Amino acid sequence: MARRKLMAERAPTAVSGYQGAASGCPERQGGKKTLTGIEFESAWKVRKESFSDVVYFSTPGFIKYGTEWHKNSSLDFVSVSVTGKACSLGCDHCNGRILNRMLPATTPAQLASVADKLAARGCRGFLLSGGADKNGSVPLGDFAEAVRDIKRKHGLCIVAHTGLVDDFLASRLAIAGIDAAMIDVVGSTSTIRRVCHLDASPDSYIASIRRLRARNIPVAPHVVLGLDYGRLGGEVHALRALSTCDIQALVLVVVMPLAGTRMAHVSPPELPQLAEIFVLARHLFPTTCIFLGCARPGGKYKSDVEALAIRAGFNGIAFPGREAVSLAAELGLKARFSDVCCALNALEPPVEQQVR
Repeated sequence: MARRKLMAERAPTAVSGYQGAASGCPERQGGKKTLTGIEFESAWKVRKESFSDVVYFSTPGFIKYGTEWHKNSSLDFVSVSVTGKACSLGCDHCNGRILNRMLPATTPAQLASVADKLAARGCRGFLLSGGADKNGSVPLGDFAEAVRDIKRKHGLCIVAHTGLVDDFLASRLAIAGIDAAMIDVVGSTSTIRRVCHLDASPDSYIASIRRLRARNIPVAPHVVLGLDYGRLGGEVHALRALSTCDIQALVLVVVMPLAGTRMAHVSPPELPQLAEIFVLARHLFPTTCIFLGCARPGGKYKSDVEALAIRAGFNGIAFPGREAVSLAAELGLKARFSDVCCALNALEPPVEQQVR
């Protein structure tokens, strides 16, 4: 990805709701090290040296969004499940609940029919997802030709949640011609087994990414912060492992207490913990676009997390609150809204130009 100069000259020196963030030197609050303004400035400097002054605010249509700056349409970008509501893993943090809001298309013919109807109504693209099988893979292989034909017929942008990927699935996705692959990466074997109910290791995810990249499929890994019941464990290991891979974007999300799951009442990671992860990520991926993705708890916590992401030099946020949009403007960033998955803004040319 080409390196671009950032025109904004104002560097962040404080983080709302984060003790010690405005101080000029490292300190400890309650025995715990806190990030300082200097450390946030170093992350901001990385952004300044590598990217333009554009910040991407993504609002795909599967969640309603409307502010004085932008309103999306439920048809702009939707999500489709090839397994309907079924998932063989029943992970503790999700238990298939996320699939409930997706359009079902459980056969290639049904997917083609859904795509025809979406295109006729002005849809620009969709996220192709579904529940995982016992091996941790989303069963997308049988849909390769259907996806290829949909793209040829309608020119829709299609990104896929893949789960773990073997050589066969990677080859099928290459035939499909998807615009990008998204894969959740877990950095702790214990978390993989206890939370995801999967007999795999962190290396399984890295191998999946390398199989996809060997076939020139753009990859945007997602790391769920606090996946182990709100505790941080393997996230740093996941980030360091990903820094050895050729990825096109990095997406960080925060575990959410979803009703109907074993984590319905879990507390997410504390803000100082997230701040350290955000700054580390910016330094580990100095020329890779980093986005704060769709998933994170709401309320003031959401606003504070978004402020951390902006100040740590992230390239974009999905479904930003008003405070984040205003903060970005205060820091000299130029907002660009797009109604597609956030990671697609890292592609060149930008996907918003490809699908118009």
